[in-house]
Amino acid sequence: MLPYLCAAVFAVTTFAPIFEQKNAPADKYEGKIVSVGEGKFTLMKTKGGETLEFKVTSATVITRNSKPAQLKDIMTDDKAEITATGEGKDLTAKTITALAPE
Repeated sequence: MLPYLCAAVFAVTTFAPIFEQKNAPADKYEGKIVSVGEGKFTLMKTKGGETLEFKVTSATVITRNSKPAQLKDIMTDDKAEITATGEGKDLTAKTITALAPE
């Protein structure tokens, strides 16, 4: 009985944070892209001018000018709306919707 209990506790403590993060509500951010790097980008928020760095994963859905895109297609000065999970310096983009500057 004890081995089963230990296995159950291990499973819950190991995998629960993963499920919580995947299903965590996403916050929205709007602004201008100020830099793009390998697996990350920086956004300057429209309100307040604060800059935030976001991680990009294989699950991040990216569009630019209403077309499917990859992170390498996002350009400095693009206007962007981001949905992301996390807080502080640990933000992960779920969606990036970018528009080329006019």
